[in-house]
Amino acid sequence: MRSTASLGRLAISICAVSLAVAAADDGGSIARDIGEGAGTAAGNVASGVRSAGQGVADAGAAAAGAVSGAASTAAEAARKAATERLSDAQIAAVAVAANKVEIDAAQAARKKAKNAQVKRFASDMIRDHTAADQQATALVKRLGLTPEGNETSRSLAQRAEGDLANLQPLKGKDFEKAYAEHELAFHRQVLATFDERLISDAQNADLKSLLESLRSVVAEHRDHAQALVDSLSK
Repeated sequence: MRSTASLGRLAISICAVSLAVAAADDGGSIARDIGEGAGTAAGNVASGVRSAGQGVADAGAAAAGAVSGAASTAAEAARKAATERLSDAQIAAVAVAANKVEIDAAQAARKKAKNAQVKRFASDMIRDHTAADQQATALVKRLGLTPEGNETSRSLAQRAEGDLANLQPLKGKDFEKAYAEHELAFHRQVLATFDERLISDAQNADLKSLLESLRSVVAEHRDHAQALVDSLSK
């Protein structure tokens, strides 16, 4: 029979083994918990990154859609303006704008130009467009119309404003050539506007007759401007 001391030592050994096994089990549990926690955290981070990326993509798509929508709206407005018939009041505004553009440009040319041909052309523009403006103003008053600004009249004015700004810093022959080229391009544009919109859209017979008369003057100015450009290019 084993002694009491031997039995004590055996009990102590069994307890030590049990503690070691328990510790090993706890360590494994802790490791698993840590691993599982890390995996969950990594999953959450990945999910957050995906969500953020999707949010950026959605925001980009929304912005692109907004820009596309704005462009489509502007294009539709331009198309509508180009196809809708101009009223007599709107036609009057176009005539006023075109005459003002020509008079302003000619006054600048008469001051800055040295070439006799250019100065004479500018004087002709002031004379003819002042007369055209007076005729149009008298007719509009007689018809009881108030010129109504529109896309066509604003387009003419904006283009002229840009052209005059480009002419201002020029001097001598550079100015004279640029002015002549501006006059040629502008009279071509105005002539096309007469042919494509103004004459056909005019409803009042007297207004239509005046426009047809003014068209002939604009055509003469275009030809004169072409001759001036050709002369200055030699």
